[in-house]
Amino acid sequence: MIEVEKGQCKERLTLPIGPLRLMGEYGDDRVSIDGEIATALATVDWLVNRQDKNFYIVGGSWRAVSRVNLVQKNAVLQILHGFSIGGAEAENLAGLIAAQEPESLAKVRDVPSRRAGTLPLAALILQNILKIMKPKRVITSSLGLREGIAYKHLSDQKKQEDPFISAAREMAEIGGRFKEHGDRLMDWIAPVFKGSKAPAFMERLYYGTCLLSDIAWRGHPDFRAERAMMEILYGRFVGVDHRDRGFVGLALNQINGGSQNSRLARLCRSLLSAEEVKQALVLGAALRLGHRVSGGTSKLLKRVRLKSSGDHLVLEVDDGFETIVNDVVERRLKALADQMHLTSSVELALNETSNIAIKG
Repeated sequence: MIEVEKGQCKERLTLPIGPLRLMGEYGDDRVSIDGEIATALATVDWLVNRQDKNFYIVGGSWRAVSRVNLVQKNAVLQILHGFSIGGAEAENLAGLIAAQEPESLAKVRDVPSRRAGTLPLAALILQNILKIMKPKRVITSSLGLREGIAYKHLSDQKKQEDPFISAAREMAEIGGRFKEHGDRLMDWIAPVFKGSKAPAFMERLYYGTCLLSDIAWRGHPDFRAERAMMEILYGRFVGVDHRDRGFVGLALNQINGGSQNSRLARLCRSLLSAEEVKQALVLGAALRLGHRVSGGTSKLLKRVRLKSSGDHLVLEVDDGFETIVNDVVERRLKALADQMHLTSSVELALNETSNIAIKG
């Protein structure tokens, strides 16, 4: 176990209480096994009362514990990496699994048969740790020793990169039409979220969504939304949890004009709070408008601007570029304003001091 604070390893230890060792020494003697685990953990004073911390579980046996929970709850997103539950719930789950026979656990869908024999003891160890720690949440990691070794050999610059943003950028470069357009769109939509009370974690999701906003362009228009949501919901991303996948997925659905009642859209919504749903829909509507007015070019994007003032949203267009505005642009501007509970209009920017409304 390792204590991590601000990306730095602090306390760390290895204890001789692995399932294979305990089984080899004590067999089925649970009383002796319980005593061995308790004695070992009692030597670790820094584990006590970590209610303000998250506990990331690593390794195949503990991932199998999470897999049982995914199946038991019939979780809408059967992705292990980033799967998160409350500390008390995790402790109860571990206790339940610890009381099962390996034969019954082997029958659980998606639990590797090679893990079934050690799963009850792995769960017992986890339960005892959680009783002491009382962590805020328990989060499953699909990464392990191999990935740690690979990370160790990265350059210092690479280590500082956000893994989700890096993956989104690479996907956009490979599958998108306009390599740098995500960065431009992030700047363009900024006025929409100025003064927003959205949680801080959303900003990186805004950026990731901007980068991924064009990844489904090769698909048939009727299925682009579904294709985009599939990529984020089931893609091999790290640095995101289930909530993050749902947020970006719902925004991508909006960008691509998908139905809010489709199966995948409902799945995304189920992973989010009401406020997060609202922010995802606003983000998607803003990017849907941005793609329409820009055509993927920075030249056109620089000629139109979003401005919000009070209860009104304005699309300002430079003189000579009025033809950018058509019925589709008007509808998408109104859709964005509706999501924000604002009125909207299009204004022609004649110079720095005067505007003329051309649509209202």
